[in-house]
Amino acid sequence: AAGERATLILTLDSDPTMPTLQGRAVDESGTPIASAELVARRVIGDTSPPQGWATRVRTDASGNFQIEIVWEPFKEGRLGFILARTAGEFVLGECGRFQAPVELTPGVHDVGDVMIARGPLLAAGVVTLADGKPVAHAEVTVSVEQKGRWSPAMNATGVTDATGAFELRGCFDATRLRVIARGPGMGTATVDADPGTSGLRIVLSPAGAIAGSVIVGALVEPRDLLVTCSAPGATAQDGIWRWPAVPRADGSFLLEGLAAGSYHVAITPRGGDEVVAEFDGVRVASGETTTDERLQALDLTKRLFACELSVFGPDGKLVSSEANVIWRATDFTATVRGGRWSQSGTVKIVSMHETLDVTVDVEGLRRAVVKRVQGHRDVHMKAGLPVRLVLRGEGRPPELPFFLQPMLTSEADESLAFGWDSRPFDIAGETRALAPAPGVYTVNVGVGRGRIFRGTLWLEIAPPQTVTIADLPGEQTIELRLDKAAIEKALKAYAD
Repeated sequence: AAGERATLILTLDSDPTMPTLQGRAVDESGTPIASAELVARRVIGDTSPPQGWATRVRTDASGNFQIEIVWEPFKEGRLGFILARTAGEFVLGECGRFQAPVELTPGVHDVGDVMIARGPLLAAGVVTLADGKPVAHAEVTVSVEQKGRWSPAMNATGVTDATGAFELRGCFDATRLRVIARGPGMGTATVDADPGTSGLRIVLSPAGAIAGSVIVGALVEPRDLLVTCSAPGATAQDGIWRWPAVPRADGSFLLEGLAAGSYHVAITPRGGDEVVAEFDGVRVASGETTTDERLQALDLTKRLFACELSVFGPDGKLVSSEANVIWRATDFTATVRGGRWSQSGTVKIVSMHETLDVTVDVEGLRRAVVKRVQGHRDVHMKAGLPVRLVLRGEGRPPELPFFLQPMLTSEADESLAFGWDSRPFDIAGETRALAPAPGVYTVNVGVGRGRIFRGTLWLEIAPPQTVTIADLPGEQTIELRLDKAAIEKALKAYAD
């Protein structure tokens, strides 16, 4: 009623077509850990650091939890999980391991009690300033070395206490660690150590910054750019790589939280790969803001250009869904997937080319090709070509939770594909889709499980089937031949 507050309670059940793991979190004494926030991260094998996707779960009053397996597991080994307690964004050192059943069939699988206890020591020490003063509330993370590369261990994070002390624990083995510390208003520092090392001292310095500004021309806005900086050879895994800065409306930008050293600065369009400007040897001093003269009032008016496309559907309204936008200029080709769309249905392309040829693909609509675009252009798209796909022969759709999904790819242009976004074949062996253009297409049929088309294994169809879609106003029927043996082979691959 007016003026009253209503409470809406949603009860979400697990997907019966996908595997769901159910267990109970307990402490070392066997007492259930009630109403606790946990993070579950996939791991392959018994001692590997956590890999792949993670999901947050919360135990109920009895310590019970559920994890739905949305993605198909990889086949490198038996699927397992590390379950760790969290405090906000930080993963604590209390964790436990468990393995999923060998046969992950649809439905609920009980994994029993999972003991959450203090994990083995990874590293411990203090974070200080150069004068020995402790740094409280510094974030400490760890990366592990695997096959010559450093990868972040998501299940090992911590924060220093009032004395600057930290202790990192985790439920995995490693041969070498890189401990990374970041303090409030401080730069980043790293120390390599053997697992189980205590007494580490990580010294932080007041963070520096890089300040600059850009000047852009018509249609280009400062927010259309990204400014990045990195130390020579640094990557995100090193812990000293910095996320890009977006210039403010007046064109100014500030890259903060930098340790003292020399940096490479680059400016690129958002959603593009072109480097508009780059500079080496930008020096940053501890606690100071660098104003390198090369980065001040950087004039990009003759280097950057923008075009805007207002994309309209067959009903004359602006298209609200995302699209694939492919643009070409001379010998340069780039793809913008769904990005730079505004709520008004307009897509902006910022590049180093004044004139562009643009191809627009929107699900369910015919591909639109627009030549020599400058400035603003309206794009009016037509409805896709209706296609009815029918399975013939002995091959029929398998029983749930498995399904068959078509994929049609243009022989003239591999970027032109459809079918994967349509409904699976129904029990009668039929489905419908909208083709983005006429032409000759190669047909593949994939087998999936559940309601989500992921981790699909493709059926081997030899020779590949090709079909021709004509530019006709009515629905076209296309017959596909599929052997029963091909379906059985794919289903067996799932089981193996």
